[in-house]
Parts: sequence; C-alpha cells; structure tokens
Amino acid sequence: MNIIDTLGLSLPIFQAPISCYPNQAKLVAAVSQHGGLGILCANYQSLLEVDESIGKIQAKTAKAFAVMINVNIGDSSADLVDKSQANRYLTDAYHHLNVDKTETVELPSIDKLLQLVINKRPPVIIFQNGLPADHLIHQCQKNDITVMAIAGNALEAIVASRVVDAIILQGCESAGVQSRFANQLAIPSYPVSTLLQQALPNVNKPLIVWGDAQLPQHIASHLINGAAAVMIDTPFWTTKESPIPPSYRQALITQHNEMQTTLSSVWLGYPARTLINTLTKATAKYTTTLPPKTQQHIMLPIIQAAIEQDNPDYMPMWAGFCAVTSGKTVAQLCKAFAKGLNEIITD
Repeated sequence: MNIIDTLGLSLPIFQAPISCYPNQAKLVAAVSQHGGLGILCANYQSLLEVDESIGKIQAKTAKAFAVMINVNIGDSSADLVDKSQANRYLTDAYHHLNVDKTETVELPSIDKLLQLVINKRPPVIIFQNGLPADHLIHQCQKNDITVMAIAGNALEAIVASRVVDAIILQGCESAGVQSRFANQLAIPSYPVSTLLQQALPNVNKPLIVWGDAQLPQHIASHLINGAAAVMIDTPFWTTKESPIPPSYRQALITQHNEMQTTLSSVWLGYPARTLINTLTKATAKYTTTLPPKTQQHIMLPIIQAAIEQDNPDYMPMWAGFCAVTSGKTVAQLCKAFAKGLNEIITD
C-alpha cells in the first residue's frame, strides 16, 4: 500500500496531534486542505466536543484527515489517598489558577468514543497507547476507514501490523505523550531513526515516523531511509491556525533545545516530552504518579484552566528535543515544505 496515494495526499507529511488543547478543527482542516494529513486528537474531550470538531473539519475540507483515540483502559476514580498524593504537588496550581480541589473531569468510555468516531466516518483513525479489540478495528475497515497505530518500539509495530493498515513509529525525541502498549515489558525508548531500521525488515505495512523532523531536509532523509511519511509537530503547532496560547508559542521560541525539555508523567499519567515549567519542576522529585485515568481525572481541570488563562507555569507545553517554530499560515508552511522537498529531489 502507498499510504500517500491511498489517502490522496500531495505531501508525505502528517500533522502531529496536539493533546488537551481545544479548538483544533481549524488547524486540522487547513493541513488536510493543503496536502498533508491533519490529525484531530479526540482524547480528553466530551463526546459533544469530538462530534462538533469532526463536523467542523468535514465542513471545511473534503480531503483526508485523521482522528486519534487513546485506547488505554482503566479506572478513572480518585479516592482520598489519590487526591492526597496529588495535592503534594498541585496545591500551588489550585491556588494560582483558582481551581477547586474537588473539581474533576469525567471522560467518555473508549467504546462510546470509538463508536461516535466510526459513525462520523473520518478517512483515518489512529490508535494511541495500544489497540482496541480486533472486531472494532475490522469495523473501522469495513467502513472504509484506514486504521493506524502508534508504536514506540519494534515489538509493538510487529504486533500492530497484523491488524492495522499503517504504523506510526514514535521516537523518544518526539513531542508530547510517548505512546506505549499496556504491558510489563522493560523495553527502552529509541530515537525514531533506530525504530525505523528495526521495523523495516519486520513490518510489511507503511511506516510513518514521528521524531523531531522539522525541516524539508529532515523529511527527505527519513523518506530516503524507508519511511512512507513524516509526522511534524511544533512547526504546525505554531502556525496561525493553531489553537495553542501565546505563552506556549513564546516558550517554544525561547526554549528550543533538549536541555529545556523533560519527560514527565504529571500531565496525563503517561511519560510525555514537554518544556520544563513550574509544575514539572515541582513534580520532579516524585518518582511515580497515579494510574493514567486517575491522573487525568485530577489533572484535566488544572490543564483546562491553565490553557484558558494562558498560564505557562501549569500548562503542558509539548515539545521535542529540537523544537522549531513557524509563525506562518498552514498554506505558507506546506508550500515551503513542498518547495524544499522538490529542490532536494531535483538536485
């Protein structure tokens, strides 16, 4: 399968999903409209919000786009012990953001979310943090939905390739949540170039790479080495259509190397690469967080308030090792990518 031809893309570029930030539809639709694959993160939203976002994207473009769904299943309840543990590092956040400590967010079940998304018939569904039951994947495919899974190591890629149509290889240098299947295997994290070379001889499905590729020469290098497409994060996240607040944009401009990022589980209970800020510093001494669903149950009111108030001290500012910002429109950025790739290919 040539995934670019299958999806009708004019660029071998995917826009990385941006977790937790509302109002993504404009960005996603613009990327798809200008030749790439825009990706909506459906996680950490209500069913109504997801439904409305997909509707807005479909109203803005007839071209292919994707919806990413977190598959991790677990109990989201938080008892007094859980809240006491979290309060050790969240007291200042509650105070500065004026958030009630008793406030929590209830998220829809994976079954309800997936059924809603399938009914909306997006061209692509991407599964994060594992896979749903095989019959749900087959249901997607029967509805002409291309199914992809994010894999953080070669073993996950091999397992997922049995049932999905394409694999997104996520390297340790990428921005945001580091997707992992639920298991007890002590598998280390790898840079995406290593993952690609491990997966190529063992996976017979298209491989999309997500590392810290930001420029046309980075994209071309991955394509030459066997990738079918390349995921791009912060250049798209800092376009004029992106929903991220001004302080996040400014932080990406001024804090732009791997020494200013950290891998923290405080935000969503999963390891996630983000810029260092007040909250990541406050939690650095704690070696464990609560289970993902419980951590999200407690953290989402703080995340939502920080985004609404544009407070970078308590906002998850996802960033890879070498974040690059654009400040352009999506159209200008896609045109620059196309021009740069064409010059490299024709040289």
